[in-house]
Amino acid sequence: MLPQYHDARHEVRNTIIGLVEDLANSNKLALKAIEECNAEALDEARKNLKEMSSITEKIDNDIVLIFAKFTPGAK
Repeated sequence: MLPQYHDARHEVRNTIIGLVEDLANSNKLALKAIEECNAEALDEARKNLKEMSSITEKIDNDIVLIFAKFTPGAK
């Protein structure tokens, strides 16, 4: 495999792992807020989810770039 492909793939993988960890944390915060009937804490958990959309957009773009650069038809 090409070193650039390997590096790009691992960068996307690490970003996804971080996103999943953040998502799990947001879910825990939301559950706690619901159990405590705390609307402000629930809004904070929602805010974290909204911030994740820019990360998912970056992941999507990075995956498209990987396919565009490293697939056999890219040449």
